[in-house]
Amino acid sequence: MIKRYQGEFADDLRHGKGTFYYANGSKYEGYWSNGIKDGKTTLYSNACEIQSLSFSMDKPKEEI
Repeated sequence: MIKRYQGEFADDLRHGKGTFYYANGSKYEGYWSNGIKDGKTTLYSNACEIQSLSFSMDKPKEEI
């Protein structure tokens, strides 16, 4: 499988809600801001594990 993105764009960057499909079968469903992961997300591994987190500036942030 090839990496691909399906979702919203602004100024040719991922922006808004979208899904990124990784080559290994995992996927990221969540929000993007100016091309980087930002906001609440759900990660699905290729082994069907699900993880909910929040991203800030393209990095996962710890929930309080």
